[in-house]
Amino acid sequence: INQSDQSRMDEVLAKTVLGFSDYVSEIKPDMIVVHGDRTEPLAGAIVGSLNNILVSHIEGGEVSGTVDELIRHAITKLSHIHFPATRNAADVLRKLGESADKIFWVGCPALDLAHEVPAEPISSVMQRYHGVGNGLDFSKPFILVSQHPVTTEFKDAREQIEQTLQAVLSSGIQAIWLWPNVDSGSDALSKRIREFREENNAAPMHFYRNFSSEDYVNILREASCIKHLGI
Repeated sequence: INQSDQSRMDEVLAKTVLGFSDYVSEIKPDMIVVHGDRTEPLAGAIVGSLNNILVSHIEGGEVSGTVDELIRHAITKLSHIHFPATRNAADVLRKLGESADKIFWVGCPALDLAHEVPAEPISSVMQRYHGVGNGLDFSKPFILVSQHPVTTEFKDAREQIEQTLQAVLSSGIQAIWLWPNVDSGSDALSKRIREFREENNAAPMHFYRNFSSEDYVNILREASCIKHLGI
């Protein structure tokens, strides 16, 4: 569901709970493992906890602000076993009232996966993708830009992306630009990106929908700067 306003997030949650409930009823799992702070893991935690199924939560206890933090802590209270990524996050979980013997500080699993990805030149990686915009010279510096709408400020999404677009343009540095996610405000954000691309067709930017996790790691390795915004 593409969310053009804040009210759609509850619709996404409701539909995910219904679909996941049917799936869980069919496969009857012993445990449900959820990760992070989005509506999808919240749905999984709701279904698990209300059906007396163990719920394990990866990367709980983080403090980030906005609606993500509310969702993340809600998942924590619906979960039975916790796998935080940092010592500080484990401390937060204890302060939230979770039992110490159910908290296992394990680090960030994504770092293990990233470490296992074989190095590949970016010129080779990018041949697998098309996107839109000007061609980039990967023998020169480039930055990687990703901006998602701030869900509690979705009405300001257009103005916020405008500031980023102008800042990147004025830098004069080539940019690989990832399309935003579908959180509230994404319609306005995406529309302004399209308009900007048409207005600045000579800008050294190329826009992509997404990359595989492995290719994303290799792009990160060669980027001169990473700009990631949005919660």
